[in-house]
Amino acid sequence: MARFTDACVYHDPTDKDLLAMGHQRPLRALNDGRVTAIQVINTWLVAIVVDVHACGHSDAFYYKLRERAASSLVQWDRTGEPRGCVRHPQSGRRRDDGAPSKEYLQP
Repeated sequence: MARFTDACVYHDPTDKDLLAMGHQRPLRALNDGRVTAIQVINTWLVAIVVDVHACGHSDAFYYKLRERAASSLVQWDRTGEPRGCVRHPQSGRRRDDGAPSKEYLQP
C-alpha cells in the first residue's frame, strides 16, 4: 500500500499547498488554527471548506456563487458560521436563498 505523502500531512499547509490541492483564494486561518478556503464542488455549487487537511476537510458551507462564498469568507469573523450559505451538507440544513429564517432539513 502506497503511503500518502501530501505536504499537508507533515506540516501546516501553505498557500502553495492549498492551491495545489485545488482550493482557491481567499485562504484564511480560524482563531483555533483551522484552515479555510474556497473549493468548487460542481458547476452550480462552491463551498467554504473548513479544517482543510491532506485528505479533505471536516466542514463545508455551500453557496450558489463563488463571489458570494468568497465575500462571506472574507467577512466571516471566524466565530459561528459564515453568512449566506445555501447548504450545510454535514447537518442536512438548507436555505434556498441563504436566509437563516428559511432554513429546513433535507439530509
